[in-house]
Formats: sequence, structure tokens, C-alpha cells
Amino acid sequence: MNVGLDVDDTVLFSSPVFWRGQQEFSPGSNAYLKNPKFWAKANNGWDLFSLPKESARKLIDMHLKRGDHIYLITGRPATKTEDLTKILEHDYNIPAKDMHKVIFAGSEKGKIPYMKELHLGIYYGDATGDMSDAIAAGAEPDRRAHV
Repeated sequence: MNVGLDVDDTVLFSSPVFWRGQQEFSPGSNAYLKNPKFWAKANNGWDLFSLPKESARKLIDMHLKRGDHIYLITGRPATKTEDLTKILEHDYNIPAKDMHKVIFAGSEKGKIPYMKELHLGIYYGDATGDMSDAIAAGAEPDRRAHV
């Protein structure tokens, strides 16, 4: 089965990345979320300060043992380079042969087309939008990794 997981606040407790971005690029406002320089830093190393979530580790381990294919889909915008894939591969001990590049769906396109293209059976996420996207894509929505 193909399985999808959201990144921010599902697989990673990434609040440190967003806190740092706000402090550096737009103290007191969320303008940093529209700043490509923030996303370049977020996608290229700042997640070394994010905390892997134990609930996600258990789900990823279970799916790997079952032989499922795991896809990490984030609402972050794509940047020219990214280290997030290697960080997640390391943090979750995902064998290189089983690791797919992180999908950055932060364009107008959103996550649904990627979910459909991958024929996901289940999608783990933390937000109501993740759940409605999974349903729209024909995947079973699940919030267990959010815990």
C-alpha cells in the first residue's frame, strides 16, 4: 500500500523552525511565511532543530515492516535545494532504498493531485485540511501521527 504523511506537526515538531523564521524575517507578524528566504532556510537545514515525533516513528516503522511505500508530503513551497529528505531519512532510520524525496506541495496545486497520483491508501496529518484533502483524493484520513 502507498502511505502518505504530512511533515509539519505530524512527522516533525517543527515549531522551532517557524519561531526562528518569524524572529529573523518578520518579528511580530506572519509575513515570513511568504518570504522565499525563510523557506530556503527551513528546507535546507533548519529542521535539524525540529523534533521527530514518536507517534510518527511507530507508524513509519509499522508501514516499513509491512512493506508499504511511504511518501512524505508537505504544504511547504519547493526551493531550489532541500535537505529535508535526508533529515527525515536519518531521523526515522528509513533505509535509502525505501526513501522517496519529500514532495513539496505548497503551490496553488496543493496536496490532492499528488495524493491521487500516488494512489495513497491512507494519509496521516494533523490539520483538518489534511483530512479533507485525503478524502478528496480517495485516501483514508488519519490523525494518529499527530499525537
